[in-house]
Amino acid sequence: MNTALRLLLALIAALLLASHTAAQSLQDTLSPMSYLPLVTARSEPASQRPTPVPTVTVPPPTATPDSCARDGAGFPLDSRCFSNEVVRLVNIERAKAGCPAAVIDERLMLGAQNWSLEMQRSGYRHSPLGWYTRPENGGFESTSVGENIGPSGDPQSIVDAWMASAEHRNLILSCTYSNPQDPAYDPNAVYEIGVGNLGGVWWVLALDEM
Repeated sequence: MNTALRLLLALIAALLLASHTAAQSLQDTLSPMSYLPLVTARSEPASQRPTPVPTVTVPPPTATPDSCARDGAGFPLDSRCFSNEVVRLVNIERAKAGCPAAVIDERLMLGAQNWSLEMQRSGYRHSPLGWYTRPENGGFESTSVGENIGPSGDPQSIVDAWMASAEHRNLILSCTYSNPQDPAYDPNAVYEIGVGNLGGVWWVLALDEM
């Protein structure tokens, strides 16, 4: 084979190889995968983001902490302040139940305080019938006084404990005479209350409907 023929065959082979390479490249470029869109997650530009609407959270109502002065151990310097705070908390519970507020009666306050002293001396128990009618205990004229007692605690904890007990709660929420559906309904009914304690111990609550 002469030199000219060998050069011609080499040129044809080179052209065929180039055509195959170009065709393979085109096939790869036109592969079905090349038509699938590329998707990427991204944040919107700050200018396009919607302005968040602030959420207003309304906290549940809570009882106001008492302002009674205390000693270093947490006991009240004035037991009467604790008693008054219990009356306030009791009336909050009564209002929730639709009952009129109970009004402090100093005779019941004296009788309750005296029973606190008696429990300190003789033990934890309810007062005997007629306790509040005795002159030395205030001379309250009614014999239908209901009574809750409690061992120890601050005003909020003692009221919470009473409210957690059905029997004690029933007394706190007593307002029979204010129910128009009750035969004993009296629109002028007054609910009188007295509370006693000895520095947050030996709690007594006395409640009467007049």
